Amino acid sequence: MTDRVLGNRYRLVREIGSGGMAVVYEGRDLVLDRPVTVKVLREEFARDPEFVQRFRQEALAVASLSHPHIVSLYDVGEDNGTHYLVMEYVEGKDLKTLIQEGKITIPWAIKIAKDICAALEHAHRRGIVHRDVKPHNILITPEGEAKLADFGIARTLRGTTIAATRAFLGSVEYISPEQARGEPADARSDIYSLGAVLYEMLAGRPPFTGDNPVAVALKHVEEQPPPLSQLNPRVPPALERIVARAMAKNPAARYPSAAALARDLEALDLKKASRSIKWPYYLLLPLLVLSLALVGGWWWLKHYTSVPEVTVPDVRGKPVEVAKQMLTDLGLRVQIEETHNSEVERGRVIKQDVDPGTKVKKGRLITLLVSLGPEMRTVPDVRNRTLAEAETVLKAEGFVVGQTQWTYDPRPAGTVVDQDPLPGVSRPKGTRVNLVLSRGPEVPTQAVPDVRGMTLEAAKDKLLAAGFTVDDQVLHTSSNEYLPGYVCDQQPPPGTILRRGDKVQLTVSDGPGPVPRQATVNLVLPPDGKTHEVKIVVQDARGTVEAYQGTCQPGEHLRQTVTYYGKAKISVYVDGNLVKEQTL
Repeated sequence: MTDRVLGNRYRLVREIGSGGMAVVYEGRDLVLDRPVTVKVLREEFARDPEFVQRFRQEALAVASLSHPHIVSLYDVGEDNGTHYLVMEYVEGKDLKTLIQEGKITIPWAIKIAKDICAALEHAHRRGIVHRDVKPHNILITPEGEAKLADFGIARTLRGTTIAATRAFLGSVEYISPEQARGEPADARSDIYSLGAVLYEMLAGRPPFTGDNPVAVALKHVEEQPPPLSQLNPRVPPALERIVARAMAKNPAARYPSAAALARDLEALDLKKASRSIKWPYYLLLPLLVLSLALVGGWWWLKHYTSVPEVTVPDVRGKPVEVAKQMLTDLGLRVQIEETHNSEVERGRVIKQDVDPGTKVKKGRLITLLVSLGPEMRTVPDVRNRTLAEAETVLKAEGFVVGQTQWTYDPRPAGTVVDQDPLPGVSRPKGTRVNLVLSRGPEVPTQAVPDVRGMTLEAAKDKLLAAGFTVDDQVLHTSSNEYLPGYVCDQQPPPGTILRRGDKVQLTVSDGPGPVPRQATVNLVLPPDGKTHEVKIVVQDARGTVEAYQGTCQPGEHLRQTVTYYGKAKISVYVDGNLVKEQTL
């Protein structure tokens, strides 16, 4: 496939990798004249419409990510049945290769983990879960920076194709216990997988191995990995505890966010954990640590016991400057952390890390979490998208679908025709966006005509002329009211409002029908010296029948017998004017 140009823009230069779902190429963007990475879906996935649809929806969501530690997604497209993604081209090697080469030091492992934490935090805040964090998907630049790749692809692996299942099982060395059990994955699943990656960077091997993918997946669910300190004695205990918490079997016991994991790694990095000293000086470390601890303990005991205590005030809900002043007036130190909050006004304290009323020594550090107000986002334009696409785009931007209304519109049914708020306005994250959806073009309606008492063919002609269709199944029944071969019933009944094109079912009489009766019409013509045209019309079970038509002399007395069936109405016309009418 090399040298092929996709979408009249991306030339495939050389194959640089392949997996269960896709083949990866180094490519060239012919418009911007820059290197790109092109991932082409394998043919068996391109033939699965459901997979392709989810693949494109995920790509729309992932395209909203912009972060220095995430491989950027530039484009998604299709060319003659070939579906592809175009991504940032990253020079360097993947993390798996560097681990196998033995080049990952403890400080570098911490740095890489912090980079990936930042990438995951950015994605999680936008409602996107990676689901396939592994060393193969982490690219390391020549400068040592880490970039997370293949966002969104793992989400589509929840499809039903066999190839997708095989690709998924290929990553079991880093799978979370809940994913191994077939349960939904969330942000904490990514944290577990990152913990497994950090474990491998420090130990030189994955936390679990086995004869087959199923055996490895079961170990994630049931077993604890070998202690890191046994595989690499230079791993500090504090770092070992961080990895263990990230890889807790219960998601609730893991770090609540990638940012929380990064904070612990940052603190560990700042402490310059003692076990990271290079060989062979580590043998002197226990004596040095013990000496420092004894000296430090003596100093702390001497000074701490003489520091007076103060009672921590309640500063929750107060402006941050007021809160800081209240605490510093008591001799306490203050540290500020900020976060977005839709319930607490900007600049006010959300919570404090030491409960009000607690007695502490002067000089104690009190951390205040201060509100930045609601996180504001720009409402995306989801008009002319399907409802599923609109939900994906809104979720990626931090919004949710609110109320949905339906209206007739020339656009295809299910298409978003309007939204509130409108695109481009700024609204707090989590705002509900109400959508108006198309029902499709409006179809005219009208009343069903009465075709009872007509022959079957005449009834069909009348219904078709009115814009309706006639059910192919014609029913038959005996009737004393309607003659054989005449329509005696219709469904829906006459006068029902239907859309043009709707079906009407007819029932035809098999007889015996009404017995014939006779009536005599008496008419005296005016003696005006003119001849007159007389017509007698009978409306009965046969429909409308002309029983008599003739020319009469002035002053003539016409006496005419007519035959009728069932209920009847006899109308007499002279020179086209109705002069007599009788219902029988």
